[in-house]
Amino acid sequence: LNQSTVSGKGAETTTSIVYKARALYPYDANPDDPNEVSIAKEEVMLVIDDSGKWWQVKKEDGSVGIAPSNYLARISS
Repeated sequence: LNQSTVSGKGAETTTSIVYKARALYPYDANPDDPNEVSIAKEEVMLVIDDSGKWWQVKKEDGSVGIAPSNYLARISS
């Protein structure tokens, strides 16, 4: 298994596989939800957690937040 171990702040150590995804569509974050991030069409980001309908991503500028999974497509490199 090719998995990396990451630990969350104040949480038990968890195992996850991080991969890249590309935005299929633009998405403007809801200003009332500080967890959401805006994404641009074709933007590439790292997927940190894909366990729900909203994926936690890390953008190239270092910002981390959630984006709708149906707007993202996994890429191989």
